[in-house]
Amino acid sequence: MDLQIHTSAQQAELEAVIASGIFARAPSLAQFLSYICKKHFAGEQHLIKETNIALEALGRVEGFDPKKDSIVRVEAHRLRKRLKQYYEGEGATHELRIEVPLGGYAPAFVEQQPQRLEEPQPEVVVETLPPIELPVPPPSSFHFNSRWVIAAAIMLICCCLVLFSNSAHGSESAASAASAATQR
Repeated sequence: MDLQIHTSAQQAELEAVIASGIFARAPSLAQFLSYICKKHFAGEQHLIKETNIALEALGRVEGFDPKKDSIVRVEAHRLRKRLKQYYEGEGATHELRIEVPLGGYAPAFVEQQPQRLEEPQPEVVVETLPPIELPVPPPSSFHFNSRWVIAAAIMLICCCLVLFSNSAHGSESAASAASAATQR
């Protein structure tokens, strides 16, 4: 690709990103991005340094000390985040992408396959089979009823009491008959 055409495409991408509104409430990020891209287009990547960005793009005064003021690193982080957000949304179909790689501030223009917006897929109809009917056994005539159990338990207790009382009376009458026989 011709260098001039390539640079024109990069400049068009920069303009599209800035015009997108993703930087509407962050003008310092737009200035940061514009500054580093303009230096890139001018062939001055060697001047894209923390101090120069702070002084020329972010409005810091002479005597800026990057060890005391981390504004450039913070803004670079925010810029990377906004660019990622842009290319995941509105810029997903662009063939060229602007990135600010970690470890530096010079922009990289990366060609990418544009993501296609997903077309609705035809609806797949799955035919379902009717449920299998298993034979149901006929209902039994006996139904468990707790009243019957309670009644049976009471009857059993009554029978036991009757048997116990009869056996106790039977042994008393046998004992009295035996003592009567010995007294005679």
